[in-house]
Amino acid sequence: MNKLLFLLLILSSFAVKSENIKQLVQRLERGDIQENIFAYDVYEVIVDKVDPNEWPNYSKLSQLEQNILMIVDFEGQINNGGFDQYYFNSYGDNAVATVNALIEIGAKETADILSKSFTVFPNRKPSEIRETRQTQLDALTKAQQDYLDKLDDEFYEYPNDLSVLLTKYANSTRKCNTRPKPQLLIRHRPSAAA
Repeated sequence: MNKLLFLLLILSSFAVKSENIKQLVQRLERGDIQENIFAYDVYEVIVDKVDPNEWPNYSKLSQLEQNILMIVDFEGQINNGGFDQYYFNSYGDNAVATVNALIEIGAKETADILSKSFTVFPNRKPSEIRETRQTQLDALTKAQQDYLDKLDDEFYEYPNDLSVLLTKYANSTRKCNTRPKPQLLIRHRPSAAA
């Protein structure tokens, strides 16, 4: 992530706290928010809905909200410390669901990278329990750790532009969930002469 984008994210997070997603979408449509940071602004709105004592259990959120949080969490963790950090921290609890979220937004190549990382774990699936997963990480061979490092590099090539895909996903889902305005049916009464 470049320094300018990082600075924009920091500054926008202060302005976003008082807004809801609908207001953010309106600002995006007016051009008041840059498309490449829209998903991160939405994240800031959604993250406040999560009980810190249940982190990262997003089950009380809508599927849209869950997907956005899981993908932004995943991206941030990989960019900050690679797959080692993602799996060491509680965000790795959602790894399997994050694959589905990535596919849902159209980030198939990124989903494939995450899926390939599962192969270093017993039964080709990381534990959803953080402490168990940390023990699994401690037991990795040098070759398995090197493989995760290779996957870090694949991720850093950004085969999918996650911010653009998240923005499109949030907007298309919002439009799909918007009910059309009811149309008035005007019936003509037959005339008395008929």
